[in-house]
Amino acid sequence: MQDFVFRDPEDHVEEISASYDEFTRLLDLYVDQPKESNNKNFIRLLYDLSHIINHHPSLAQAFSAKVCTFLETHPESLPHELRIQLVQAVMVLHNKGVIDTCDAINKLIPLFKLNDKNVRRCIFGHFIRELPFHQTNSTMKELQKFTSSDYDPRIAFKTLQLIIDIFHKENKEDL
Repeated sequence: MQDFVFRDPEDHVEEISASYDEFTRLLDLYVDQPKESNNKNFIRLLYDLSHIINHHPSLAQAFSAKVCTFLETHPESLPHELRIQLVQAVMVLHNKGVIDTCDAINKLIPLFKLNDKNVRRCIFGHFIRELPFHQTNSTMKELQKFTSSDYDPRIAFKTLQLIIDIFHKENKEDL
């Protein structure tokens, strides 16, 4: 489906809308009955929609809001595959410009507290790759906000480590 949408997005608005409706139905089913839902179809639909939803701006904001809300409300109870796919969907939406950099920071940095090494590594790598290109005073203030003692020590430590690594990456060329 992605290939066809990339070639001619205007002709596939109905398919994107139908996929979004199916995603909403599966999300509601997953919230109501997590044991009974089919994770494979949900993960595949999440992957596809995160890559093509930016061609339909009215649905893109609603989709990103649902994904972020679901990830914020159920991070510990989600299966590993679904959790990592939700994080990757937020990253793809950030890369495509659907989610602002400050919003991506606010949605993903709190996930450093999870006991899931792959999720932490994925988030850390994304910000190391992307933040030097999107760095502004507001993004650095958002990052620095997470280093205060009000947050979990794991979040503060990983955020401080991220800030230091971004600084070293930016200044590596000067040496």
